[in-house]
Amino acid sequence: MDPLVSVLMPCYNATATLGMALASLRAQTYQNWECVLVDDGSVDRPYELVEQFGDSRIQYVRLDTNKGRSHARNLSTSLAKGDLLAM
Repeated sequence: MDPLVSVLMPCYNATATLGMALASLRAQTYQNWECVLVDDGSVDRPYELVEQFGDSRIQYVRLDTNKGRSHARNLSTSLAKGDLLAM
């Protein structure tokens, strides 16, 4: 079996580019992946965009306040279940 790849995706007010990033991820030929998307207190509602994708491999976690890229990245790392990590 192919190893699970965890794609770690912290985001903050990134809905302008988030859709393209998620579409690119879904278009990959390698299919055994999960995306751990940590919303670092965004005000531009990325959850609505994630919901439109309807892909159970995308795990969305929202922080109530912006804690910074390092915190969001560390949280995504701790939630990842994959054998390999990708940023």
